[in-house]
Amino acid sequence: MNVLSWNVRGLNSRDKQLDVKNFLKSEKADLICLIDSKIQPNHQDRTCRFICPDFSYAFSPEGRIGLLWNPSCFAIQVIEANLQFIHFRATPLVCSITSFLVTAVYASNSPSDRILLWNHLIRISDHLEPWLICGDFNEVIFNHEKVGGRPINSRRVRKFNECLEACSL
Repeated sequence: MNVLSWNVRGLNSRDKQLDVKNFLKSEKADLICLIDSKIQPNHQDRTCRFICPDFSYAFSPEGRIGLLWNPSCFAIQVIEANLQFIHFRATPLVCSITSFLVTAVYASNSPSDRILLWNHLIRISDHLEPWLICGDFNEVIFNHEKVGGRPINSRRVRKFNECLEACSL
């Protein structure tokens, strides 16, 4: 049972779809979170059938985050989805592992929208089930994680770290 998360940075070209298809096959992935997929709703079915023809799928609004799973390995219940995350329960069907929660994140580039995300994550972190959180938070924890570009905003880093602390991450 393999679970993968990948920031694919767009999945609209056939070459990128083929790369993803081959990689997922080689890794024998059963549950995949595709971050920054950029797949428009009218292309999601065709794209998913090409990449993983026997898999089920769900997308966040506007196709920013894609979730694909092998229905013979997992039962998936999407609990909540918005532009910045998909939160779902994954129940393994082929082993004795208990169900677990997964939150696939693709945080907005807008700092004010990320504050909304941090608040959502804090709200959904209050549970007793195992929780896997993955994705692209578009923020750093430490100054040394960023190279080049605009200077780090210490207030935003502090807010992100406060979110991680509140979520026990």
